[in-house]
Amino acid sequence: MTRQKSKKASVGGAPDPDKIAPKSTPNNPHDKNAIKLLYNGQKIGYIAKKDNMAFVNCLKLDRKIYGVITEITGENGEPKFEYETWFESR
Repeated sequence: MTRQKSKKASVGGAPDPDKIAPKSTPNNPHDKNAIKLLYNGQKIGYIAKKDNMAFVNCLKLDRKIYGVITEITGENGEPKFEYETWFESR
């Protein structure tokens, strides 16, 4: 597996990580490589732009993505999560 450390993905709340689904959003007007995070079919945030290419590549190759939240920070009621992810390398 390839390990990728990412920081400060903005998401609204702390849902069960086993149910978070990353989804490529190539029609996003701000970033054609944007990765949206879904929880129960609802958008909860995006992977930081500087970190999204590893996710794009894994989704294109249909590889599994694993991760853990390592720290929760934030201000003005908007949590930001630091996380570490691992990608299946086959």
